[in-house]
Amino acid sequence: MATRFYHKSESPPITPTWNQLSCWDQNTGGRVYWNTECAIAYTEPGASETSTTTNWDVGISQIVFPQLGAQTINGTVSMQIMYVETSGNANDYGSICFYLVDSSGTYKSTILAYTVDDVEVDARGWVNRTLLNGVSITQQTSINGDYLVAEIGYRAVNTKDTSYTGGIFMISGEATDLPVDDTDTDYTNKNPWIEFSHDFVWYSAPSVWVPKVIFIG
Repeated sequence: MATRFYHKSESPPITPTWNQLSCWDQNTGGRVYWNTECAIAYTEPGASETSTTTNWDVGISQIVFPQLGAQTINGTVSMQIMYVETSGNANDYGSICFYLVDSSGTYKSTILAYTVDDVEVDARGWVNRTLLNGVSITQQTSINGDYLVAEIGYRAVNTKDTSYTGGIFMISGEATDLPVDDTDTDYTNKNPWIEFSHDFVWYSAPSVWVPKVIFIG
């Protein structure tokens, strides 16, 4: 059964070091938590860039998922989320990567290498983007206590030193999820989501046996 994740208002349980796949030329250091519960949550993080280097990669948010159990992770991943850019001259394209870390946040293996969308972010306002659509992931094995982590941002394809900002809109708790398209603009009523075809196994702390003491006297 597929597993779909949504943004949560809770703080992530761990704080992995950013840019462990060396995807980004700059990043915000921001971090959020996503899990399978679609509860009320909201944030709209963004990041500005002024680099004259084209294909300048800007990390907006690190996403931490629930703690994993022991399993082999494989299959595909899809994602829908709202993006915006402050100017059409920015030429921003959404981008993302996924990897596994251990319980301390140390990198273990890559689930999805850095991937850049081929549809430019819209400057007219928040517009849905199919950031991933059934993209095959690299099979990896997790052990009890590992975490899945994603880093999401954009690639700026311009050579201007003007300050342009790219942003993403994360909302949860709505009755409807974003559709699979690059056109929807209903950003306040539809949930962004990440879906793996893999049916995840979650970590369960081992039970502790406590001996029963009987006093006789």
